[in-house]
Amino acid sequence: MKDRDAYIKEIKTKIDEWNKEIDKLAAKAAKAKAEAKKTADEQLALLKKNSKNYQKKYDELQKASGKAWDEIRDGLEEAGDALKDAFKKAKKHFD
Repeated sequence: MKDRDAYIKEIKTKIDEWNKEIDKLAAKAAKAKAEAKKTADEQLALLKKNSKNYQKKYDELQKASGKAWDEIRDGLEEAGDALKDAFKKAKKHFD
């Protein structure tokens, strides 16, 4: 198991990478035609919601200690899985 600081740094890197991907998809959505744009906007809204949830869990993780840290880490992993799934769906739509 990774130590706390390494894990937090790894999560921050993921957040930064995912935010860049969201920005790229948002640029593609802006160029989409009306019907495709509606679907793209829905996908982006889901991505942003999941990203905010992940960021919230990350913020909680940084402040937590002991048993709470383990519980929040588990919640962060679940939020990360949801965000990964949202990315897969969005990228499928945009490709």
